[in-house]
Amino acid sequence: MSCLTNAQPEYRLLFNYVPPVNTKEFERQYQASISQILSDLQSMAIVSNRLEAAVVEVGVSVQNLNEMVEDFLDQQERRSPKDQPIG
Repeated sequence: MSCLTNAQPEYRLLFNYVPPVNTKEFERQYQASISQILSDLQSMAIVSNRLEAAVVEVGVSVQNLNEMVEDFLDQQERRSPKDQPIG
């Protein structure tokens, strides 16, 4: 997950281009850059899936908490009606 641990990944062909000495070196740099980009994309997809699952879990927790609060408030209203005269 280099894209997560390194704020600015080094893609030699995209950002830090160094002219290759020959065609073989160009091909090596190209393949290394593509490999790193694909690895970073895969890592981001994994993180994205985990984040999505966490967001869904938090949403379910909020819904459950909301239901608990509504049930509690309903019980409180039944125990002490507002319209009873005082004294």
